[in-house]
This record gives sequence, C-alpha cells and structure tokens, in this order.
Amino acid sequence: MFHFIKQSLTQFRFFNVSARPKVPKSSVRKSWSNEEDHILREARAKYGGNWPVIALSFPDRTPSACASRFGRLTPSITHDPNLIRKRSLAWTEDETNLLREKVAEYGCHWTFLAGSYFPNRASTQLSSHWAGMGNPRRKSGAWLPEEEKRLLDAIHNAKLSWQAVAQRVETRDKWQCWYKYSSMTQSKKKGSFTSEEDKAILDAFQRHPRAWGTIASEVSEVTGDKRVAWQCREHYERNLDPRVMKDSWTTQEDNILVEAYNLYGHKFSAISKLLPKYRGRLRIKQRINVLKRRGVINSHNSEVES
Repeated sequence: MFHFIKQSLTQFRFFNVSARPKVPKSSVRKSWSNEEDHILREARAKYGGNWPVIALSFPDRTPSACASRFGRLTPSITHDPNLIRKRSLAWTEDETNLLREKVAEYGCHWTFLAGSYFPNRASTQLSSHWAGMGNPRRKSGAWLPEEEKRLLDAIHNAKLSWQAVAQRVETRDKWQCWYKYSSMTQSKKKGSFTSEEDKAILDAFQRHPRAWGTIASEVSEVTGDKRVAWQCREHYERNLDPRVMKDSWTTQEDNILVEAYNLYGHKFSAISKLLPKYRGRLRIKQRINVLKRRGVINSHNSEVES
C-alpha cells in the first residue's frame, strides 16, 4: 500500500511539471546585436513611436523592450555622417518653423507632437528647442523693467517651477529667468580668479566632484569672496580641468570641428568625443566662434548657446 502511494505521488509530480507552460521567447533576456540595433533605428525612423508595430520586426522582442533599447542607444562616434542618428543633428529652419506652427495649433503637448510630426526627435528635444529658440516671443539682451516685475511677481506670489515662471514672464525662457533672478539676488565677485580661489576649487572638487553648489559655498568660505556655482564650473572646465589640452589647435582638429558642427550643432560634449585630444566643451565653443568669425564655419544656426 505504501509503495502504491509513493508511486502515485511521483507520477503526479511528473505530470504537474510537464503541464507547466514553456517560458515565451519574448521574456528571455539576451543581448542586442548590432544588426538588431540597425533594424531598430530604421523601424523607429519609419514608424515613429508606434512600438507594437516596431516589435513585429523582432520575433523575440516585446514593444517595451524595443522602446527601452532605443532609449539607451547613443550616437555612434564616427566621422561617417550616414551612421549618425538624425535626432543628434542640429535643428533646421524648416523644423523650427514646423514646431512653431504645431505649437500654435495644439499647444505644448510635446509627446503628441514628437510622435505625430517629429518621428526622429524626442519630446524632450522639442521642449528644449522651443524654450531656447523656437518660441517667437523669446527675447535676448537687456531686461525691460516690466519683464523684471513679471519675474519677481511670478517668484514671490507662488511656488512655481522655473518653466512655469518663464510662462508667466512670457518673453524669456526658464534659463534666462533663473540667471536673471540669481544676478538680482546674489552679490557675487566678478573678474579673474586668484590662485587662492583656484586651490580652493581644486580642493573642494576632490571632496565633492561636480557638486558645484557645494564647491561654490566652500570656495566662498575659504576665500571670503562670493562665487556662484556656474562661475566655479566654467572656470574649472576652462582652466583647471587636468584633462583639457591647452596647446594650439591643429588643422586636423579644425576640420573635425567644421564637420562635427554641421552634424551636431551646439552639442559640444558630443563634438569633444570626436577630437583626438580632450579640449572641453567651453574651449570647443570658443574655437567654433573663432572659426565663425573667420568664415570657416557658416552661421547656419543662431548664436552658440551655453
């Protein structure tokens, strides 16, 4: 009797295990191949953000896996313009005009606009470009008294994000509003950095890498002179970063800058990866402005942004 019960339990376990469904291929994690990445880029350019349709090109990939992989893809570091993703290229005048037209028609619904009219642009790219260059109401130069009043009213009357503050100011983007308010409320030291300040920045950078707000506070405490975060950051990246090469620019580097600027526009961090030496984004920006003044680079874009 005991032998019969033992045999029955063994058979039950066998049938129970056999009845379990096989794990679908789509749930098995495996690395993406270069060929799959290439197919994914082409499908994304063709179908936009329609991930269920894009996933049909991959028998063992789900729509969410395709979307996640595309978000992790970065531009190829190469001199071949055919292999660089279009969403890394500088904005054209036609794209900017189309953005203005659709924002006027539908409002600032960036996800909808990116999926419907800009298949090769992310929603964050649309919002960033609109804030920097696309908004026809955006002004540059000196602030008018009524602009300053709208800025202070927006900040003091409610706890708003800088994007919301910029919408109330109407004629400035969020970065202009932040910088203007900082300059109005903070008394900071101007002019060249001293050797004492250089040492304080380097010491603070070792303790708090790239935490520029903390670094600026420590520099002010050590030297007694008020410096703000962006001053410390730009001074470090331009003059103190040990990786930055400060020798004369070569003809080869200038040629790379010309080609890369036509492809990447103001993406100075991406351009820096193409150079044989590390120059840093600020020195690259400065050199591009020099080449523009010499007529080597055509100013097809608006002024170089920070």
